[in-house]
Amino acid sequence: MKTAIVNSLRFRYILGLTTLAILVTVSYFTMQNIVSQQRNFSQLVNLASHQSGLVNRISYFTGLMVLTDDRGEFDMAKSQVGRTVNKIKANHQILLNGSKEEGIPFVINEKLERIYSDPEFGLNFSLNRFLRHAEGIYQSNIDELTTESIDYLYMTTFGPHVLEPMIESAVDEYRSISKSSILRIERVELIIWLVSLSVLILEVVLIFNPLVKKTKFAINSLEKSISDHSASEKRLLNAQRLASIGDWQLNLEDNLLEWTDEIYRILGVKRGTYLPSIHTAIMYVHPEDRKAVENMLIDTREHKTPHSIEHRIVRPDGSERIVYNQSVAHTNDDGHVHSLTGTIQDITERKQIQNELELYRNDLEKLVEDRTYALQVACEDAEKANNAKSQFLSSMSHELRTPLNAIIGFSEMIKDYSNEISDDEMKEYINRILKSGFHLLELINEVLDLARIDAGQNDINIESISATEIIDETINQIVSGIARKYHVNLIFQADDVECFVFADSLRFKQVLINLLSNAVKYNIEGGSVTVKMKLNDFKLRIYVIDTGLGISEEDMSKLFEPFERLSHKNSNIEGTGIGLTVTKQLMEAMDGSIGVESTVGVGSTFWIDIPYDTGIKQVKNEINAAH
Repeated sequence: MKTAIVNSLRFRYILGLTTLAILVTVSYFTMQNIVSQQRNFSQLVNLASHQSGLVNRISYFTGLMVLTDDRGEFDMAKSQVGRTVNKIKANHQILLNGSKEEGIPFVINEKLERIYSDPEFGLNFSLNRFLRHAEGIYQSNIDELTTESIDYLYMTTFGPHVLEPMIESAVDEYRSISKSSILRIERVELIIWLVSLSVLILEVVLIFNPLVKKTKFAINSLEKSISDHSASEKRLLNAQRLASIGDWQLNLEDNLLEWTDEIYRILGVKRGTYLPSIHTAIMYVHPEDRKAVENMLIDTREHKTPHSIEHRIVRPDGSERIVYNQSVAHTNDDGHVHSLTGTIQDITERKQIQNELELYRNDLEKLVEDRTYALQVACEDAEKANNAKSQFLSSMSHELRTPLNAIIGFSEMIKDYSNEISDDEMKEYINRILKSGFHLLELINEVLDLARIDAGQNDINIESISATEIIDETINQIVSGIARKYHVNLIFQADDVECFVFADSLRFKQVLINLLSNAVKYNIEGGSVTVKMKLNDFKLRIYVIDTGLGISEEDMSKLFEPFERLSHKNSNIEGTGIGLTVTKQLMEAMDGSIGVESTVGVGSTFWIDIPYDTGIKQVKNEINAAH
């Protein structure tokens, strides 16, 4: 359901941004068309206006040819007349047909057709007649020209005075056509702007408002989940304490034995001073009952059926207790037993009521101290959990508001000042809205990941996978991505032997991507990241070593807290501050662990331990050895 909601919001968001991008692109090309049309029409009007000046130029130089007696001055004027005649002819052809090379469009309408093509008074007819008289003067010698010649009289008394009004009429019509064309394009631009504004309003209504509501709902659900989880855990601990019963789990893949605090109390040992294992647990069983307990475990595993037994235990202080021990086997899809779980209940009171009363009288002070200590620990844990919840919600609210404020702020600026914003500024605002949107989506995805892990809803599929292959694949992905951006070299120092581990392949790769991405982003330019592997006590330890600035001792305690970016809060390095928190919880969900060592100014070394696939099951051997 949550994935469908996120995908729906993402689709609408991408659709809205795509529409805006198309509209901005169309607007850009429309503006380019306006500018091009204005430039082309401006050249057309200038060219038409220039014809009038050229006509006057011919009139002047033909008059100089007729009136001068100086041969040199005559030749100069004749040369000017010839060049100007050719120029007028060339310009006239461009005005009639247009020219792509010079950026002058072909323009014609009914009025221009009349101005140019009227057989008696048209510009074509008058201009050609004017040029014939000019060419007549141009082709005459200095001795042939007189002020009485027909060509000279036409050039001085008739020609320019007839042509200039016609040329001005053509220029005015060109200006009118240019203005009409530009106005049509500007109306299209206005329509595009109105559509863009409508799309922005629809995005606010259909995308951003639902996104805010879903975010608030997610926060409330997360708060309720944390509260319910804490209450359930407290009720379970109280129930186990009241019933004097604890539960245990034995992972047959790595022989890891885990049990709850109540079993520590039943055995009479404190958490942190004792490391559970099959061998050490059997040692607490009374020597006369050990064989029966070992057979119970072997039968549970081989027959895959629940078993139970009553037996005695001997505490470190030498006292004996009677317990009721139950065990059940858990299998994979293929029927292979991968773990044993069970409960241990202290039933000494039911078996030896009189002895138990005497024991309570002698150890009353110790029991009161133990109960007080347990209550204090529970209260401190509850207070820490409550403070952590409040801090997490406060940080998450701030982190989500930051990109959301950027999206709303730039959207309002585009809405309120769209007429005053240039194209470049508009692109910058839209890019910032897009970047903030993706950052907000990344935050929500990682918060949902974190919430699923905390709520126990994160599906983990543990299987034997090739660690070498996934590490190599992840390094290639990082090298082709952010490593190139930050100019950091990645080195994988691996043996030729392929290593297999028990993990979820997708989550294992997610852990590696988080660690390698951090090592690259917080490195120095030109630095390096080295990946090594080492087998250690049925665990494969993978090191990620960088040459960055390192982490101070003060920041180490906050390293795996959500939204903690330490000294990089105000840097321009992108990040949410949740990656390491998710990484730690994923490693714990896969029965692994994570650690770090760092030296300021030298670099940091993150390492993860993951169960190693030896191909050999050790549980039965340990039971036989204990026997």
